Amino acid sequence: MRLFLALAALFALACAGPDTDTDEDEGGDDGPPVEHEGDDAGECADGADNDLDGAFDCDDSECDGSPDCDGDTDTDTDTDTDTDTDTDTDTDAPCVVGVVSVDPGDGAEEVSPDASLVVAFDGEPTPVDFALTDGSGEALAFTTSWDSGGTVATLSADLEAATDYTLAVTVCGIRTESSFHTRAGLGLDIPAEDLIDRVYVTRLSEMIVTDPSFLDILASVYLTMPLLLAVEDASEPALDLVLKPGHQEDDGSYSAQAGLPDWDFAPTSFVGSPDFETAPVTGGALYYSDTAMPVEDLLVAGTFAGDGSSIFDLTLTGLLDTRNMDVLVGAEGRPGAICDIAGKAGVVCDTCADGAPYCLPMRAEGTASWSPDATY
Repeated sequence: MRLFLALAALFALACAGPDTDTDEDEGGDDGPPVEHEGDDAGECADGADNDLDGAFDCDDSECDGSPDCDGDTDTDTDTDTDTDTDTDTDTDAPCVVGVVSVDPGDGAEEVSPDASLVVAFDGEPTPVDFALTDGSGEALAFTTSWDSGGTVATLSADLEAATDYTLAVTVCGIRTESSFHTRAGLGLDIPAEDLIDRVYVTRLSEMIVTDPSFLDILASVYLTMPLLLAVEDASEPALDLVLKPGHQEDDGSYSAQAGLPDWDFAPTSFVGSPDFETAPVTGGALYYSDTAMPVEDLLVAGTFAGDGSSIFDLTLTGLLDTRNMDVLVGAEGRPGAICDIAGKAGVVCDTCADGAPYCLPMRAEGTASWSPDATY
């Protein structure tokens, strides 16, 4: 009986066959269990290669979909190529604006305390700095206004009489200074009656024809005849002036040209002030040899020096009849020659009193000096 039971047990073992357990998670019966990256919480972020396949954490494909790797697409191929190539190359144009003129000019004397200070530039100055100081170096307040083109500045300040001033202008790093002296007072230093019969001499050739500027060349060559501005009366409140074509004698003295027409101005207001301005008048003419060049609506303005020795800021404005000036430019027989030249300079001639289209607006600036020996 025991033999039968033993044989039955052997037969059962033979029929059972080998162990077919394929549980990969637990491994074989005789080896360690197989590990997987991410099969346990936190393995996709523990910095370890848990399945020993050479890939760590989220770089292991078995961590795909792990919460620890959601949204992490950093493949560590940082392509941050900063293209900030600062191209800020300062292209500001070089500053080339300069000062053309300052009025009063450097060294000017007998400047009116009422005068404005005028600075002209050859372009629009940006930026520009003005400074006005007196002789002790104390700064003065002033106001500044500009012309429509932005190239001429006019400064207004409360200037004192008989005082030194310096106006400094800085543009494009260059400083220009003009030092001047104001006259002793707003009025004359002498009685106005002392001006009566004084004759002040100037020449258009010695003045500056500012309008039209091309005429200045002709004036400097041809319009050399002396002009005598005589004070016929200066009894307050009126100033009575006459302007006459003149002649210089061999001894250097001056006299009026006999028989030539002149400009006899109506009396103008002159209440103790050295400044004057006449009303326009027609009558006289400028001359080159025998060539007459009438000036219509001539107006004279200026300022007597405090001691009456000169007239500064003298201006002559009027309509110059150019029809006889053809001989001055080699165009004899062409009365419109000067107006043709003016047209090329952008200046248009006006109509003269007789209707002819040959009158050219003119302005000249300069000074006149008292000539004690002059007669008119």
